[in-house]
Amino acid sequence: MLSIWQDRDVEIPDSARVGVPMTVRVTTTHSDACVRTAGTELRVSDLVATVRPHDFIGTAMPCGLAVTDVQHETAITFLRTGVATIRIERRGGVPLERRVVVR
Repeated sequence: MLSIWQDRDVEIPDSARVGVPMTVRVTTTHSDACVRTAGTELRVSDLVATVRPHDFIGTAMPCGLAVTDVQHETAITFLRTGVATIRIERRGGVPLERRVVVR
């Protein structure tokens, strides 16, 4: 089962405001038509946020091979100013990290 995403599949704002949620979007791509979102895990510790998208791939019926995109969206709130790190984790791969200025 193929489950990938690339930098172009991640939307993270360049900056955020203290106490105001910012939206992060991740699109995962699969080679199975039976896939759907199984939620998005978020952990925030000070100025580090870790996002892990989860997908469910159904096996109850044959769906066929088709490239399928699954959208994940989460809101992140930082409680102080500084340079924050957003870490997007993926199964079996190196996490993608982006910096965000929190004002």
